[in-house]
Amino acid sequence: MTIMNDLKSRKVAVIGAGPAGFYAALELLKRPSIQVDVIDKLPTPFGLVRYGIAPDNQRMKTVSKVFSGLFDESRRLRFIGNVDFGTDLARDDVLDHYDSVVYATGAPSARLLGVAGENLPGSFSAKDFVDWYNGHPFRDIRDFSLDFAAVAVVGGGNVALDIARMLANEIDVVRSTDVPDDVLKAFEGNAAKDIYLLVRKGPVQAKFTPVELRGLGNLRNVDVIVDPKDLVFTEEELAYISGNQQCRTNIDIFKSIAKRPLRGHEKRIFIKFWCSVAEIGGEQRVQWLKLRSNRVSVGNTQETVGKADMEKIPVDAVFSAIGQIVRPLRGVPFDERKSVIPNVGGQVVDQNGKLLPGEFVSGWAKRGPSGTVGTNREDSKQTVNALLESWEGPHEHTPRRGAADITELLRQRGVRFTCWQDWLRIDEVEVAAGAEQGRIRAKLSSLSGMMGCLKNGPPGLPDGSAAA
Repeated sequence: MTIMNDLKSRKVAVIGAGPAGFYAALELLKRPSIQVDVIDKLPTPFGLVRYGIAPDNQRMKTVSKVFSGLFDESRRLRFIGNVDFGTDLARDDVLDHYDSVVYATGAPSARLLGVAGENLPGSFSAKDFVDWYNGHPFRDIRDFSLDFAAVAVVGGGNVALDIARMLANEIDVVRSTDVPDDVLKAFEGNAAKDIYLLVRKGPVQAKFTPVELRGLGNLRNVDVIVDPKDLVFTEEELAYISGNQQCRTNIDIFKSIAKRPLRGHEKRIFIKFWCSVAEIGGEQRVQWLKLRSNRVSVGNTQETVGKADMEKIPVDAVFSAIGQIVRPLRGVPFDERKSVIPNVGGQVVDQNGKLLPGEFVSGWAKRGPSGTVGTNREDSKQTVNALLESWEGPHEHTPRRGAADITELLRQRGVRFTCWQDWLRIDEVEVAAGAEQGRIRAKLSSLSGMMGCLKNGPPGLPDGSAAA
């Protein structure tokens, strides 16, 4: 970047206040001439960190302290919450007010199993459950009665582990977390005894991270059961295990679990590999699953192939944790086949592959729902580098209302947006409510509850944290 352009003041909007959005902001703020507004539909920041990571995994949530530190270090950063992109603000509004925009809106919808019986009462997506126990204000299911004794969790990734672990946790563990009060009350009546973790592929192909897998094995007063037969590997698999440290660690954990004697605990987790749900059935609600056996195909593809073998297991509920889907943003190009915002190295392209000046994408909306929270750091760095390089090119975007502040437009439209100081107030209320119960915090889980604890005033009280 030239010295002249580096000295020119620029404004960037980041749509989405989750890890991808904040990591993009972190990279942008390294350039002293850039001002950043992080805009989110929620009145609170942190996205997946606040509403996706399981409540009993507070260590993973500490990344929010890194993001919070950005506001302490820079007056060139603002948080603008409670603003719905596509409703309160249109794509053209953002492009009119900013030199560039980074879309970092994640993958908000659940992927379905697509089997008969999936719509029966008692069949849920992982997102339903995760949104509920994390107190997401826009959750689809407001209440769960955890009255099911036998539960199936379908999936081979960390979200499936999270759900199995939360259902198996002792109540004292749940009580030590930040779940909302109504969620804690529901867990006090948790009846889950037998939890089936159903993985489509084998232990080699499973996407668990060692930390999360080890956490499942370390649960108190729970028998975790792995069939030793599933830990016999082909030569190709052994070669892969030897060359992949994460996989090698996972296999060691599985072997350790398989060797443990059963203690006769009331709660049991059965990890079943090489099976897919073929049908969900029952009278009026979920009562059983039919599982189809799978096998790995010959070669390097490690895909599953359905076999005729079927197994029927009695369950009272099913949680499908097979991934999430990116949804289109109004007016923004979208690749329906790949389910991402189309891009080249982070810069958005139209249906003909033409680079769109000023528009960029990061995180799951860019690459699909994969990786961990930390994966978004390198991903966002690539996007920001593409953004900075675009300012040196011949097709640089010039905002029509470059000097105008987007908050004035929001006020004109009567949008009661939140700012960083508003979040600090919500945080203060939650922590105080938790302290009264001897907990780290008690989350507010409704939009009215969060907005109600803020001072009365006109839409969009200024936070004074950044110049326009």
